[in-house]
Amino acid sequence: MPDGITMKHTTEIVNTKQCSDESIAITIRCCDDPQTDSVLTVYGVSKLSEKQLAADVNKHHDRVALKHDGMQSGKHLLGTVIAQTKNHGGD
Repeated sequence: MPDGITMKHTTEIVNTKQCSDESIAITIRCCDDPQTDSVLTVYGVSKLSEKQLAADVNKHHDRVALKHDGMQSGKHLLGTVIAQTKNHGGD
């Protein structure tokens, strides 16, 4: 996983689709959470080496994990701010 990740994340490919324009669409999900689904579309697949395709897919796995980590960190931060300001403006 990339630097900056604050929690453990597990990404997986949940769907692939071969499109008619010589592209493929790969859906990657993090931590079994459908809200994190992200589609990587790769064009010119027949011109890519296996190594290049794997590198592109691995980069997308990292992006999905970072996105999920940010979602969770933001949710935690918002909960903390709400708790701290809940009684703000009282007597």
